[in-house]
Amino acid sequence: MNKQPQADIWERVELIDIHQEKLPGSILYIRPSCRLRRRCENKTYGDLSELPPASVVMSFHTHEDLVEILHTLHSLVQRSPARLLREIVIVDDHSYNGTWTYKHGSGMYKTFWTWDFVVGFTLISPKARAKIPNKTDAIPNPVNMGTFAISKSFFVEIGEYDDDMLGWGGDNVELSLRVWLFGGRIVKVPCSRMAHLEKEGYRDYRNNWHWQTMANFRRVVDLWGDDYKQTFFDFVPDIEKVGAQDVTKRLYLKKKAKHDLSWYIKHIYPELLETLPHLNSYALGGVGLYIILSSSRV
Repeated sequence: MNKQPQADIWERVELIDIHQEKLPGSILYIRPSCRLRRRCENKTYGDLSELPPASVVMSFHTHEDLVEILHTLHSLVQRSPARLLREIVIVDDHSYNGTWTYKHGSGMYKTFWTWDFVVGFTLISPKARAKIPNKTDAIPNPVNMGTFAISKSFFVEIGEYDDDMLGWGGDNVELSLRVWLFGGRIVKVPCSRMAHLEKEGYRDYRNNWHWQTMANFRRVVDLWGDDYKQTFFDFVPDIEKVGAQDVTKRLYLKKKAKHDLSWYIKHIYPELLETLPHLNSYALGGVGLYIILSSSRV
């Protein structure tokens, strides 16, 4: 890893933090197990010169503690080869205020989602874990949890985010479905360590969240539900009650997709049929970067 960033990149951080050498150590650093950490430290990733430079987009709000932002900025600059870090874009999304807590999980978790759009993490079964020859290898996941790396061209090809989804809920499942249905993959990288900084208790971005979120869920069902529409409705009757959504602008994606939901369930996520009525246990939050690969990289 390149721990000595080029001066031009470092100066951008100095403009924000003139006391960079006195950053308080109040952030919770999450490390993998000693055995996995040693494997990760010794892992090689091939010729980094073949990789394209990346833009990193960070969202925050005006009342967020700057310590968290500065720790992230320093980590990005110090631990990224300078050639691969094109820019860091920091966006104030005016989302919400309040106190915060870290939520995290083991690298041996994988994501799941259910018919009522509950998304979370569950332990990889011992049988599935035994099939992973190297515990540092990327692990396929059926759905991402919001933090991901993706090729810009592939992101545009599959339709980016649905602009008609409002507020909170459904977007991560919908985007994940499109990735798989367009021939891409979602994999979790165990050696990456990321924490989800989440507000405790009530969250302003969930104002009127119930019916607004039901409308988001209905957009997913109307566009991609196919023969399973009634299953979604049976699990959450309010998805049906909210009424059909206008997905006309997104129908072109349906024509471009290589697969449908039946294929996804059969080949990628057969466990979805086992979530009837729900998984016995799950953990919200998690760590690890999700990499979305285009079909050309599959």
